[in-house]
Amino acid sequence: MRNCAGDVRAICAALKIDRLLTWGISGGGPHVLATAALLPDLVVAAASLASPAPYGAEGLDYYQGMGQLNVDDYKLYFRDKAAARAKVDTDREEMLAATPEEVTTLLQSLLSGPDAAVLTGDLAEYLEQSAVRACARCRRLVGGRERARRGVGLRSRGHIGAGPPAPR
Repeated sequence: MRNCAGDVRAICAALKIDRLLTWGISGGGPHVLATAALLPDLVVAAASLASPAPYGAEGLDYYQGMGQLNVDDYKLYFRDKAAARAKVDTDREEMLAATPEEVTTLLQSLLSGPDAAVLTGDLAEYLEQSAVRACARCRRLVGGRERARRGVGLRSRGHIGAGPPAPR
């Protein structure tokens, strides 16, 4: 996660951003918190939603408060990485084929009770659309790796986005 903070600093320097608000959801939460802790001169506020605890941290139950589907997926990952990878691939295809209502229901099943309770309205719509876009992007990336293995040429595209600087 220290690398993430270094990347954030480099991107902000390149874009001439001197104050930053950050936020992250799920696995992005630890990166947001690390960035805020390691870059206090740059990050003026940080928010983390539905973020996992540090794995293996003394005195913490990594799975406490986590949605059961996430618990099952993490345990599968720690037990059998190949099976977990196959499940991720299947889950991605199911997410892409799901209706918006099914995606929202799936997202709610991944969250703890309090987090799921606020997954309504505009937030639910935003997260549903984000999840589908992320799954579609992942499908393209995985497909690209498969095409690369078969010798088919690929074009690479990179995207960096930044919102307005934090108010002073």
